Amino acid sequence: MKNNSFNNNFDTPLKNKILNDFIKNLIGNKGVDHKEILARLANFLVIDKDMESFASLCNDIFITGYSKAVYQYKEKIEEKGFKFNITNPQN
Repeated sequence: MKNNSFNNNFDTPLKNKILNDFIKNLIGNKGVDHKEILARLANFLVIDKDMESFASLCNDIFITGYSKAVYQYKEKIEEKGFKFNITNPQN
């Protein structure tokens, strides 16, 4: 009987492609600079849940960085005397 907690539906080349595509969606062509580490990382993301967790981590990093940049931009604009509100669609 198989243990579903170790379900691995993706072989390493497919995991590597998924990781590269995911990173490309996040950072565009800069993802090419990270192909080697992504290939090595694909070997360590053993179960499907690992892939999901890694994607969630990257999304959290991206969203946090984006939010931080938006609020820093807001502060700089307000220093110039302008006011505006930021609506966060995630709340």
